Amino acid sequence: MLSKIKHFFIGFDLVLIIAFIVLLAIGIIEQYSAAHGNLRPWAYRHIVVAIIFIPLFLLIVFIPNSKIQSSSYSVYIISLLALIYLALFGSQIMGASRWIKFKYFNIQPSEICKIAIIMALARYFNSLNSYAINKYYYMVWAIILALFPTLLIFLQPNFGTCAIIIFITTILFFASGIALKHLFTMFFAALGMLPIIWYILHDYQKKRVLSFFNPTRDPLGSSYNAIQSQIAIGSGGLWGKGFLHGSQSQLDFLPEKQTDFIFTILLEEFGMFGGILFIICYCIIISRIAKIANQSDIMFNRLVAIGIAAMLFVHMFINIGMVIGILPVVGVPLPLVSYGGSSLLGSLLSLALLININKYNKGVISK
Repeated sequence: MLSKIKHFFIGFDLVLIIAFIVLLAIGIIEQYSAAHGNLRPWAYRHIVVAIIFIPLFLLIVFIPNSKIQSSSYSVYIISLLALIYLALFGSQIMGASRWIKFKYFNIQPSEICKIAIIMALARYFNSLNSYAINKYYYMVWAIILALFPTLLIFLQPNFGTCAIIIFITTILFFASGIALKHLFTMFFAALGMLPIIWYILHDYQKKRVLSFFNPTRDPLGSSYNAIQSQIAIGSGGLWGKGFLHGSQSQLDFLPEKQTDFIFTILLEEFGMFGGILFIICYCIIISRIAKIANQSDIMFNRLVAIGIAAMLFVHMFINIGMVIGILPVVGVPLPLVSYGGSSLLGSLLSLALLININKYNKGVISK
């Protein structure tokens, strides 16, 4: 019996799982604080969603690795259809059409689409040899795979998720073996698109960018979130004001504190010291994922792990940069920590894929 239990847990990276659980617990604690010391509405729902997704998590962990690879395009197509449905029939919430509404819950397809793009690109590059990867014909198809959903997400509008997908795609292109000269060509082509992107941005998005360069231009409007966040962070100091004692969060000066600005609550309550420990936890996760990628002898598995590491890193970088004022406010949550069922589902799916890859690396599950 004991040997069966040990065999069951082979491939479960204990350090990675503990780090995920710690971040999940931090998210629940800070959502509890954001609700003024109440589990409802955010912390309670976060716990319930995590429990509901456990069966799906275990299913992905133990299915044959080859089935994950063969289903990659199907997952991509489903997520693409969801984005198309959203563009045609989606309901607007807070001025954006990002959620598909059901009776008891909403789903944000863009959160799942990030993983779908990682899986689709990983399978595509896995099907090519080193010679074909650097042929323009094959690179164009890879760009199209990432471009279609990115454009649909941009139209929602959701500029933050678009930036994340572009970053992930660039990392996957590099990790697949595409020559640097081709990457630089794509980079400069993207720079040439910036005037067009600026032209089609919504007014409130332009104001956020302009407020980033001049925070005092609209302190009660587009700059309000960033200013309140920096006040909260500054008041936290080195050690913080203590749990449930943050003035900006508890007095409701801080907007979207349970989602985009949850890291601000952490810094206000636990100070710079708490923030550093939090970032270390993320770094541990990324380093463990890098180890899993390095041990993978199949390009598909290696690229999926690298893509997930890139996704978690850029989420952390943009969110923290946003709340401390070094990046514009673009509405990017912290995985596992920010409130949101779709974001939490994406994080748990990522962990399940990583454990599946690790179990395959150790020969526990079949190809």
